[in-house]
Amino acid sequence: MKILIIQEKRSKNGFEGTLRHLIYCCKELNKRNIDYVVLYNSNDKLYKYMLSQNINVVHLPFPAKTVKNLFHRRFEVFKIRKKIKKIIEINNITHIHVQNAYILDFLEKKWNIKITAHCYSAFIKNEPIKYFYPKLLMDPRLLLHKFYEKLIVFNYRKADRVIAVSKAAKKTLIEKYGVQKEKIKIIYNGVTIENKKKNINLRKKFNIKKSDKVILSVGRVTKEKGVEDFCEVAKKFKNKSNIKFIFVGGYEDENYAKYIKNRYKDLVIFPGAMSISKLLSFYYTSDLFLFLSHRDSFGLVLVEAMYFKLPAIVWNVTGLSEVVTNNYNGYCCSFGKLNIVQKKLKFLLSNKKAYQKISLNAFKKKDLYTISIHVDKFLKLIFDLSK
Repeated sequence: MKILIIQEKRSKNGFEGTLRHLIYCCKELNKRNIDYVVLYNSNDKLYKYMLSQNINVVHLPFPAKTVKNLFHRRFEVFKIRKKIKKIIEINNITHIHVQNAYILDFLEKKWNIKITAHCYSAFIKNEPIKYFYPKLLMDPRLLLHKFYEKLIVFNYRKADRVIAVSKAAKKTLIEKYGVQKEKIKIIYNGVTIENKKKNINLRKKFNIKKSDKVILSVGRVTKEKGVEDFCEVAKKFKNKSNIKFIFVGGYEDENYAKYIKNRYKDLVIFPGAMSISKLLSFYYTSDLFLFLSHRDSFGLVLVEAMYFKLPAIVWNVTGLSEVVTNNYNGYCCSFGKLNIVQKKLKFLLSNKKAYQKISLNAFKKKDLYTISIHVDKFLKLIFDLSK
């Protein structure tokens, strides 16, 4: 067996949840001596990091999912298909796994190789995507974009099975993307934390005293990932000099990121995007994980936080409430109720007994989301398909 894994660059830095999960998976495959090849479309820091971690990755600059230059892009797709076909033949690939549906466009069913795909999307409202929207006739560009989404970006037709990372993701696959229920398999993402090294320089760099309490969030600096909510909660604690708020992550919109950082620079520390080893140091230094994403299919960061015994506070929204059990390993707060988040934070920071109980529960619950369990189920899915 030899698996071909195709992954696109997702953010400017590259070190985000789906890519970190891929790295965890590849390291587990290495341990099991399972042959694989990763195709990645950027020669960035993440690519170099994967090489340094003995991950069998190859740089293949395939086009991004954009409706711009659509007809020229089709020509590029045909060229990429030929390159991938050659890689399959040279490496004796027996299975293909893609991390995003639009990558299926680079594959051909006539190659007679089983294909699986991941779905990391989950929405609260799952209105079906259509090919045509009469209301958009006056906006041809947007109409073409919607057509492209239905035809390419979220089209799972070529996949033999689709892995949903949560129940919420499965619901989105069925209701929004029109994937048949029998084609979907829920496999929760997994994590493995090998090194929990204390980084003393981290506290020095950000002027964090030993007695300070650190509230952490990890994600892209976007409204959807809850950065504004996180900052507004920090504002409620602005008179508490012994409480530090840190939001770690890259950005999609540079102007928006600059606006947020300038507006809340006196309340929140923004270290930017981090490599995995540096990110783990922030978990190690923190006391509580505050993840106020407006929607999420799973929340890999929540599991990473569990490995460091961090209680989590989240919005009670689809995806997140599957990972955080209210009053067990954290709290699920009514969406938008910042005053409730403030109360939960105050309670955990002031009640040592309650904090220790939830902290221990968080560490226990991590065992449900190990990379070993994830890879076991992934490989079983591949074996079942090959029968």
